[in-house]
Amino acid sequence: MERKVRACTNSRRINHGAGQLAPSKPLTQAANLLASDMRRYGFFGHVDHRGRDVGDRVGMFGSRRRYQPLGENIAAGYGPKGVCKAWMKSSGHRANMLNRKYNVIGVGFADGGKYGTYFVQVFGQGPRK
Repeated sequence: MERKVRACTNSRRINHGAGQLAPSKPLTQAANLLASDMRRYGFFGHVDHRGRDVGDRVGMFGSRRRYQPLGENIAAGYGPKGVCKAWMKSSGHRANMLNRKYNVIGVGFADGGKYGTYFVQVFGQGPRK
């Protein structure tokens, strides 16, 4: 799922003249943490059940400052193609996906729970790993 969402995001970026995003292990870990947290605790939001935001979660797996600026998209109840289309129809999500300042991405996915599927994209500018 993560690869499909990353490929869809990069395809949209190429179509709009932005560069591809490289996968980032710390951003992927942060994205998976939120996706799993939303599934486990039955909520939908950018702040996890412990009160941590995207910067806090990235800081758990790498340096928060190392990836500035940061952005995050969340969605629930979609498949990989549907989530990408839905994000592109939303101005804020679309802005994150096409932001030329970002060069790395982490994608998280969790299956099950209240909404069935949970997707998280974490974007940053930083080292490509």
